[in-house]
Amino acid sequence: MTLDEPPRGGPPASREDDSSSRKASEASVGAPGLSESKSEKADMLEGLAKKVAGMAVVFTEANAAREKEREALREKHLNVLMCIEET
Repeated sequence: MTLDEPPRGGPPASREDDSSSRKASEASVGAPGLSESKSEKADMLEGLAKKVAGMAVVFTEANAAREKEREALREKHLNVLMCIEET
C-alpha cells in the first residue's frame, strides 16, 4: 500500500476518484467483450469445479492406502514387541 491509496475497506480518497471510478464502471457495462469475458470466466470456473470434485476420489483412495499402511506397521510393531517379550 502506498500513501496515495486509501486504507483497505475505507472510503475513496476523494469524491473525484469516486466519480471517475463510477464513470469507468458505467462505460464498461456497454462493452461487448465484457459479457463474453464473464461467460468465459464462468466456463473456466465450472471446469475447475468439476476437476476439484473429481479429485475427492483421489484423496479418498490415498487416505485409504495410508490407513492400510498404518495398520500393517502396527501389526509389525506388535510382532516385534511380542518377540522382545519372549526373549
